[in-house]
Amino acid sequence: MKKIISVLVICVLMFTLVPHQAFLLSRALDSELIVYPQYDERIPKCYDYGVTVHQGDQSEKLTVYNRNTSGEQMTLRCRKPDFNRRFCEFAFTGEVRVDIEVYHDFSSYSILPSAKEYRNEYRDGIISVWLNENDTRFMLRLDDDDDSILSVFADAPEDYEIDKHDASVLYVDEKWYDPDENSAVYTVPENIKTVYIAPGSVLYSRLFVKTKDVTVCGHGILLDPYKLFTDI
Repeated sequence: MKKIISVLVICVLMFTLVPHQAFLLSRALDSELIVYPQYDERIPKCYDYGVTVHQGDQSEKLTVYNRNTSGEQMTLRCRKPDFNRRFCEFAFTGEVRVDIEVYHDFSSYSILPSAKEYRNEYRDGIISVWLNENDTRFMLRLDDDDDSILSVFADAPEDYEIDKHDASVLYVDEKWYDPDENSAVYTVPENIKTVYIAPGSVLYSRLFVKTKDVTVCGHGILLDPYKLFTDI
């Protein structure tokens, strides 16, 4: 009789453990963390912040960049120009925690946009922000100073297929691609219907699109060279 009871107990444990393991496996399969290749050295790195993303047992340190804008150009456009463009980026599904370490003193911080009310905390010199939605991005601002902003671009993984050999696709997978070195503006050929910029790649030009239904996509950078104006 004791053997029968033992067998029954083991069977009950098996039936309770297997669904739990299957649930954990399902959650693991639903979670994905992608870190992109680094950009060309002409996109300068920023050493004001250190950013690490955590998902389960996986932790990835992100490269932080700061593409400074042209002071002359921004002075013409803005009353109080913000010359810094600090950013880092990754893609994910599921849930992640973003840890940001600030390498200088500050007295307060805010996570923007505040209307989204991201869960966050400050502990032991680390500002942590929790994300649980795809296509989620936020900014960190220190001491209410806009010139301190760090933008964290957290996107959904790419879910489209691009054929680089398709004649209607401008497929950019070079580290630094300047389609027309003699001009800051590149006129997209009329046969092109998709401009794809791969992660870690830079398309260094403004695009002039003359036809309808042209899609620009990808997780790379479309960078304005600021050379439409003649240097004085």
